[in-house]
Amino acid sequence: MSLIKNKNPQEKKRETYSSESWIMEEQRLKINAYQRNSRKAQFKTWSNEKKIIDQLHGQDLLTYIDKKEDEKNVSRIGVSVMKLNPYEFALAKYAMEKMKAKSVRDLFFKLIIKYVI
Repeated sequence: MSLIKNKNPQEKKRETYSSESWIMEEQRLKINAYQRNSRKAQFKTWSNEKKIIDQLHGQDLLTYIDKKEDEKNVSRIGVSVMKLNPYEFALAKYAMEKMKAKSVRDLFFKLIIKYVI
């Protein structure tokens, strides 16, 4: 009886260490690590701004909005979830078509700008 396991002829051949799939996996891991670190840094900034916003009311909020208008296209980190039933989703979809909005988020802010500010 041999201590070395006999190789199965149907066994798949292992890829070389520098194969394309290995290189792609390494790139994916590097990109994921970069994105994770970037999100952490952005989340810290967002959290600090959220603390400030939570303390503001009324005119102070409008002042903050005016002051930060040039930052409105900064990457989005904060998350807000809205659950919709089918009726509400149909309303939102119809409103998106009427307002030429690309998404519910876009619709939301178009309506705020049109009717609130």
